[in-house]
Amino acid sequence: MSRTTHLPALDGLRALAIALVLARHALRPFDAAPLVTLGGYDPFSVFLNGWLGVDLFFALSGYLVGRRILLDHAAGRFSWAEYARGRLHRIAPAYLCVVALAIAFFAVGGLRDGASLFASLASHLLFMQDITGSDLVTPLWSLGVEAKFYLAAPLLIALALRGGGKWLVALALMPLFARAALWANADHALTYEAFFATFRSPIYACWDGLALGVLAAWLLHRPAAAIDARAPRAAFWVGASVFAVLLLAPPWFAAIDWFDALFVQTFAGLGAALMVFGAAAGAGPQRLLGAAPLRWLARHAYALYLTHWAAIAPALLIARATGGDGVALWLAFTPIYLGLSFASAIVLHRFVEAPFLKTRAPHTVATAHA
Repeated sequence: MSRTTHLPALDGLRALAIALVLARHALRPFDAAPLVTLGGYDPFSVFLNGWLGVDLFFALSGYLVGRRILLDHAAGRFSWAEYARGRLHRIAPAYLCVVALAIAFFAVGGLRDGASLFASLASHLLFMQDITGSDLVTPLWSLGVEAKFYLAAPLLIALALRGGGKWLVALALMPLFARAALWANADHALTYEAFFATFRSPIYACWDGLALGVLAAWLLHRPAAAIDARAPRAAFWVGASVFAVLLLAPPWFAAIDWFDALFVQTFAGLGAALMVFGAAAGAGPQRLLGAAPLRWLARHAYALYLTHWAAIAPALLIARATGGDGVALWLAFTPIYLGLSFASAIVLHRFVEAPFLKTRAPHTVATAHA
């Protein structure tokens, strides 16, 4: 398994992940009540459940970072310094650019006082916003999770190499037990905001997909004879089925109960990791997942994730000038929101993200742009 081998199918999953996030936030201004109901079912549920895109991103990160570390260990060339440099070059430039722009926006607009902005800046520079709250650009909470995972990943791999995959299975179950402990001490009449701050955002409650992604990398890193040839195909389609059920269900977090708080993220992480495992092993619709438009979308996925949130407010302001309401307003809003998101993402990728990616050592160029 070559260190620089590119797996186009993972680009397709990365494109799916960002498409789900964009869809979820396309309904952000409209999710107080269903736009349309058909026989009591909200057909926009598939968009509202697009939070699953983050779990798919987590599984991809777990797999890709885990695979990279495993291959470096196998080649006897793992270096903490080189690993940290590669991670910083991958996420920091574009991330810091967006944080700086957000700080400037709030400061120039007089929307936040200096002490509050300094506290937010410190939290984001330390990647603690998954715990303290991402009050600059909401989706940046997941970057706090990812950054801590990057620190832990080499240690997780070391445990797996010494003690086997059972350590990774145990680590993947830890967030479930953390959420159970949190539920036992929580107000069970949870609002979405309280659920998000307690059960969704902090790394200790949401790293299911990351750990399962590392487990997928560890399983595929073993000799090919250790994996039944039918397993990747079964894994991909079981994972895709789990994802489909979660997407098509009524909006999960409209009314939060014990199952939502404890188990939905477990199933989301498992479904995502199974798809990643299968696709990385050559199963699933490889030609479709590796199609050129999806590869392009995957290449811009990180920049889109960082910038799309800022497009919501101006897009809504412009759309409201049309005088529409309900579905008509959403139809006016969505193309403006997507247009602004893609325009800003292309600029960020071209002038900030891509130049730093080129500075990484050749053997750190990642599958699916991890």
